[in-house]
Amino acid sequence: MCVFCYPELEPKQRVIMSNEYCMFVQLEDVQTKGCQLEGAGLIVPRQHRETVFDLTKEEWMATYDLLQDVKDYLDRNHQPQGYNLG
Repeated sequence: MCVFCYPELEPKQRVIMSNEYCMFVQLEDVQTKGCQLEGAGLIVPRQHRETVFDLTKEEWMATYDLLQDVKDYLDRNHQPQGYNLG
């Protein structure tokens, strides 16, 4: 089973925010102030996809929308100096 399809399988993983098609997850460890990866997380689709090229148009748009919400959340809670997307 996939820990992104079933986030409850990873006890340290928290779903921070989500929409109909995707969710933003973080590990508890990255919530610690001063941690090297403070605020880091993943946006993953709710439906299992092998690659991003398998996302539907709706999933792409939902991912973009959630990315904007995540940026606002990170700006408010972590004040990062920059962002890395991959």
